[in-house]
Amino acid sequence: MSCGDQAYKILIIADDLTGALDAASPFCEYGFRVKALVDSVKPFQMRDLNDADVISISTNSRQCSPDKAAELVDECLAKFDLNSFRFIVKKIDSTLRGNIFTEVRTVMDTFAIKKAFVAPAFPDQSRVIRDGQVFVDGIPLGKTEYANDAISPASKSNLNAIFQVEQDRQSSIRIFDAETNDDLDNVVSEYLHNVNKCLLVGSSGITRRLARALSKSGDMVSLDITCQSVLYVVGSRSQRSLDQVHAVKEDYPESIYLANNGLVDTLEKPRKNVSVIVATQDPKLIEPPSVVAARLARTVVKQISKVDPDLIVLTGGDTALACLRELNISILEICGEFVPGLPILRVNLKGKESLLVTKAGGFGERGLFVDILKEIKERRGLLGRQEPVQ
Repeated sequence: MSCGDQAYKILIIADDLTGALDAASPFCEYGFRVKALVDSVKPFQMRDLNDADVISISTNSRQCSPDKAAELVDECLAKFDLNSFRFIVKKIDSTLRGNIFTEVRTVMDTFAIKKAFVAPAFPDQSRVIRDGQVFVDGIPLGKTEYANDAISPASKSNLNAIFQVEQDRQSSIRIFDAETNDDLDNVVSEYLHNVNKCLLVGSSGITRRLARALSKSGDMVSLDITCQSVLYVVGSRSQRSLDQVHAVKEDYPESIYLANNGLVDTLEKPRKNVSVIVATQDPKLIEPPSVVAARLARTVVKQISKVDPDLIVLTGGDTALACLRELNISILEICGEFVPGLPILRVNLKGKESLLVTKAGGFGERGLFVDILKEIKERRGLLGRQEPVQ
């Protein structure tokens, strides 16, 4: 069966935008055409998704109440012909943020699926599962910075505890420990043997292994990333993101703009064509994250008109969503990855094709932003989506 056949399509359901993009991007390397629905609440044309092998959707429900999250998932799935998908994946955060149980349960009910394989480990990011407990860099999740995140704290519960209620239900949810990619490959293999009655649940670690297992042939294409200007937008308050900003500041001290509650007093074109807009919180006026994100998006659009960037890097799911809403972009084509975890997207800004990279707030080492600058200086091409064999 060809991956282009309707019955072979893959649906990924994520609770935030960066997760939806990150989970889908590995399929590009293996010859799939991949598209993402940015915002299911806004009107979109289904025909713009019909040519995709993989459709990844964000329900933007991570910070909602459980009841609201279930409602958003249900409303989003109602817009699709669910019979057109062969593989269903519920993407969850590897640090267990969001309404994990509620959303998994809703997807299972919607598709009448009786079994779920839950494997959120991401060994390539040092996030493993032992006895249902998440460890990050060897530290129990409850003792990491993720558990104390101000906006979306990670769950301190064991996965077995999160899904404890399932033991008394007819449905079967299995929690898989995993410390290596080989462990995840075993999960994928078992899932593929049960695909007609099973939901695959996990982070981008598991979608990467699924893409590899379903690989289709094709010829690589290269993305031209010759850049005259780069714009970084950091709405995430994660310490990792702030460390990445400080690393850029060492080489481009005049390119950092602090957006107090999302606003910048004066925006100027930087001398070295590198702009970094960082959202900060005014201690005298605490604003809701959604308000700050919307203001930051308007600030970003103003800067785009000034610097006409060839590459835009958006950090944080809320930030990415707000900026794309402000730019009136509802569907994105994913072209590849800058590095694993940093999906590359093609966008049209005022008639000019630009590249967009999204990054989860807690992802990457301190030098990641600097590495991006070095990369675009050293080479012109990035590995992009393989063109399917006709």
